[in-house]
Amino acid sequence: MENVCALSGCLCSRSRGRIDRLIVFYLDIARGEKTQRTQHLLEALAQLSEFLDACVGGGKSIESRVQAEGSLPL
Repeated sequence: MENVCALSGCLCSRSRGRIDRLIVFYLDIARGEKTQRTQHLLEALAQLSEFLDACVGGGKSIESRVQAEGSLPL
């Protein structure tokens, strides 16, 4: 595994930086911050799913799931 240091078994600083930013992002979301950014992300994922579904001729996967679950997760 290239992201793990051979001697200490710890994450390399490059991977650690990415993980730290991801953790901070999740904590911000949990505190109710960055809601607009999260909404944009969910909308972009829905658009990507629609595009991919249209390209491969599949069904409407996210739309079907949202209808089954009742709402988008936030």
